[in-house]
Amino acid sequence: MISSLRDIRGAIIATGGGSVLSALNCAILKEVGILIYLRVEKAELQRRIFSKPLPSFFDVKDPFASFEQVYATRIPMYERVADYTVDQEEKLWEILDFLQDKRVY
Repeated sequence: MISSLRDIRGAIIATGGGSVLSALNCAILKEVGILIYLRVEKAELQRRIFSKPLPSFFDVKDPFASFEQVYATRIPMYERVADYTVDQEEKLWEILDFLQDKRVY
């Protein structure tokens, strides 16, 4: 899926959380553009995840431990691959100002 994005320019692409688990995906995304990590508070992520059917890779016997494991693994990855990190609690216009200041668009 990510490899099909190679020819796209001038677009905002929202990927799933697992997209950065692959080094190839990260390389393609960086080739296509700038990676922005929209940081969300842990409690809010947990609320979102547990308000829907659980992801298939969660252990149904201990979904909270699964959440903690995924959180501990992925957050450092997101921070490492991102060109910029923006807190999602900020208002949309603040995020757009930040991106414009960085000349992202």
